[in-house]
Amino acid sequence: MSAKLFLSNWLAHDYLHIRQIVSLKFEYLKYLSNEGLNYAGEW
Repeated sequence: MSAKLFLSNWLAHDYLHIRQIVSLKFEYLKYLSNEGLNYAGEW
């Protein structure tokens, strides 16, 4: 396993966690606001 492969996958793994956090925050906003969020764009 090269250092480049290891570091690239480490970064990709972190990005997946960031995506999970953003998804949870988006769903929580939908829950709290009780508003349609379609105007903001497609998720």
